[in-house]
Amino acid sequence: MLTDKELAAVPEELLKDLLRYSEYGWRERRIVSLLARSYPVVLTEADVRKLRRLGQKKL
Repeated sequence: MLTDKELAAVPEELLKDLLRYSEYGWRERRIVSLLARSYPVVLTEADVRKLRRLGQKKL
């Protein structure tokens, strides 16, 4: 699980992809695996939920 400091340092491209996948209605588990293919990160389903909220505020 990412800390708040690590969450703040997440690239904007990753947030955009996460929000796009969320719009498709995909669950956190699937989003985690898709992001892991494109970015060198290890996320949990809880991280995806936090990042979704962060992305909605930021973007």
